[in-house]
Amino acid sequence: MSTAFVEDVATEALVRVGGSVLLRPHRPDDLPALTRIWQDPRVMNHMAEPAMTRREAAEAFGRLLDLDRYIRRSYRFAIVRRADDAVVGTFGFDQERFCSGYSHSLVMHPDTWGTGLAHEAYHLLLAFGFDELGVHRVWTACAVENERASRFILSVGFTSFGVIRHYYQKNGEWGDCISFNYLVDEWKIHQEVCAKHLHP
Repeated sequence: MSTAFVEDVATEALVRVGGSVLLRPHRPDDLPALTRIWQDPRVMNHMAEPAMTRREAAEAFGRLLDLDRYIRRSYRFAIVRRADDAVVGTFGFDQERFCSGYSHSLVMHPDTWGTGLAHEAYHLLLAFGFDELGVHRVWTACAVENERASRFILSVGFTSFGVIRHYYQKNGEWGDCISFNYLVDEWKIHQEVCAKHLHP
């Protein structure tokens, strides 16, 4: 998979570009697209937060923009479909201590489910963590009952390594999560396989 960094004119920040999607910092005009996603109960069914009202989405988006602007170890990316420049999702990545990174908050518009865009977006985020930030390990998690998300995370290349009990609280009840990780050596092997596939 070929990826590159270019500069986003609106934010003067570097953007990772793939074949079908790109990851860029959020802009204020992303709010309508994210509101539609966050209001959809199909999207939010397995998230820590329930489907949001328009006001809750605006408040969450304001906090997201503040993170992008002030906390350099936390990153929030808009997932943009290159064919029509539509914002189809959002992604988070936190650079942690001990050379670790946490990928989280991946939500995609239901119209994109099953199209491969989320898979490509995840590889762009991994490239950002491993190649640009130089982390050694990336981990993520999903609710134990979210079998679809678990299969997707494994298909990206993560390995499951256990259950985190009472990891999140929703509607007053605690939920367990399956945790997954991806090591830089595994990423290098993945990149080598991709290179051979592209250039046999």
